[in-house]
Amino acid sequence: MAIVVESGWRLQAQPSAGTFIRDLPLVCRSHNILKRAGIETVEQLQGMSMEQLASIRNFGIKLFREINEVLQEPLEGTDKEFLTHLRKHAYRIRLKTERLREAELRMKYGDAWESHRWDDYWGGH
Repeated sequence: MAIVVESGWRLQAQPSAGTFIRDLPLVCRSHNILKRAGIETVEQLQGMSMEQLASIRNFGIKLFREINEVLQEPLEGTDKEFLTHLRKHAYRIRLKTERLREAELRMKYGDAWESHRWDDYWGGH
């Protein structure tokens, strides 16, 4: 940790690149998200692109803002740019889900899967 600055009622050390994520003043949920993603240091976090961050499970705009408040050198990009990457990632996930659903219907119904597609979707009405 590097320079100490006054922040409200207490003094906080500003994290440097070699600082471990567990030493950052983040909420428990944020620590768990980063830990599950295998991110252990600030250097690893700063080396990731917005697309990589957006693909981390539960890494949303709140965590992006929280990290930028804590770090001496904020992550690249703005909130708006990060939201764009989150939306793109969500769209990719939706497409994968639809493709998996189509594959399941093809396996279940064979060539006639198209006619059963909407029946299954709407509960067989």
